[in-house]
Amino acid sequence: MSAAEHPLWIALRDYRVGPAGAALTFEAKLAREHGWSADHAAAVMHEYRRFLFLAMTMRPYGGAVRSGRSGMAPAPDL
Repeated sequence: MSAAEHPLWIALRDYRVGPAGAALTFEAKLAREHGWSADHAAAVMHEYRRFLFLAMTMRPYGGAVRSGRSGMAPAPDL
């Protein structure tokens, strides 16, 4: 299974912060409050999701769970 197919990644990828009916999405609020473009805010959220995935799937001190990869970087397909 690739990292992009992992159930945790799918859940993180599809999760949206904040209520569904909010006037502004969380990403839109980030962009507005930090003076970022919408694309940059989306990229920040993507990197945060990658961080969460890494934090939840890596063993302490290196070595990915199940995949046998070592190091502290998520799979490049995320």
